[in-house]
Amino acid sequence: MPNFDRARSYLTAPGPLGAQRGYWTALVALIGWAVLRSFIRYARRPPIPDTAENREWLARILMTEAAFRGEPDYEEWAGISWVAINRALRSGTGRVRVVVDTSSWFGKAPPARMYPDSLLRTGNGPKAVAFVNAIFEGKVANFIGDRWHFFHISGMPTCSQTWAKNASGSRICIDYGGDLGKHWAPKWGVHPFDGGSAKNSLVLGKRTVFV
Repeated sequence: MPNFDRARSYLTAPGPLGAQRGYWTALVALIGWAVLRSFIRYARRPPIPDTAENREWLARILMTEAAFRGEPDYEEWAGISWVAINRALRSGTGRVRVVVDTSSWFGKAPPARMYPDSLLRTGNGPKAVAFVNAIFEGKVANFIGDRWHFFHISGMPTCSQTWAKNASGSRICIDYGGDLGKHWAPKWGVHPFDGGSAKNSLVLGKRTVFV
């Protein structure tokens, strides 16, 4: 049987020898934590190529989807970024630009394509670039899993408005409470309990639903 008492006395022995042993114990623990943190960051890195193009277009998506709202909501930024990454994976190309250049993103001319390069150098542009860099460095966790759809609650018409799409039964009036109130939400983004078809919807940033 191992002599744990002897090992404990070795590590806590008084005097210079004990202090030296304590120093090495602390150093080993510190190195272990650094290695673990590096592994976690590596595991968090997006499973798409880390290219200048992917970084640039991911930042453009943030600028067009959320960054214009003043102070960034980093939870929302993370969710939107991972939606784009998940879609890039589903496209089979691993390229974010392929995602925004197709109708699968908005169903119309993608806004990201309409914004000039200078947008990334003004306003929240530098913050968006820094945030995307942090994603590719493994510093931003994926909170949404494999979800690849989202919508802004505040971007949906209020229930007091008549909306043609609701006539087709594709929208449901949902009360999100607080300062959001009632909005027409797409059925694919509403839980079955409320009459929708989303079994794994998630709200991040208090105003964006991810499915």
